[in-house]
Amino acid sequence: MKPQDIVILSYLVVMKDDKWTFQKLSSELIISQSECHAAIQRCGVSGLFNNHFRKVNKMAFKDFLISGLKYVFPPKVGKVTRGVLMDAKVFGKENTIIHDDQSNYVWPFVKGRDKGQGLEPLYYSVPEVVLKDIKFYKFMVLVDLLRIGTARERAFAVSKFDNLLEINK
Repeated sequence: MKPQDIVILSYLVVMKDDKWTFQKLSSELIISQSECHAAIQRCGVSGLFNNHFRKVNKMAFKDFLISGLKYVFPPKVGKVTRGVLMDAKVFGKENTIIHDDQSNYVWPFVKGRDKGQGLEPLYYSVPEVVLKDIKFYKFMVLVDLLRIGTARERAFAVSKFDNLLEINK
């Protein structure tokens, strides 16, 4: 398993398109077609992706994100830098998680507008891709809350996954 596998599965969940192609994944995620193909094959072997139906196994993916992600891909926090803000406030005022200035995290990105503690994204292209797609941005915020969040933030992320993954619908 590699970090880009999680990025690709996350994008497939958000995209909700059964007719995706490796070329489209590659173009949208700024990941080579061969890496996209290899990621899908690895995820098929691990049970996170059904190669026959070309769909993410949402229950297994959710279980992995909640229980295993922070151990397999632990967060790497760097110095204060410029980047894309990883902000749970995107889910609305009633769901706002209070951060002080010291705990704002950014995915480092040269064209980023925000400043905060650098959090290495799962894959280098994540900051650029999330600027183009709000749904993907929301999903990746939740994914990284599971990696680095407090117990309260992790619980918040878990509460959002059933809806985003459309489990039990």
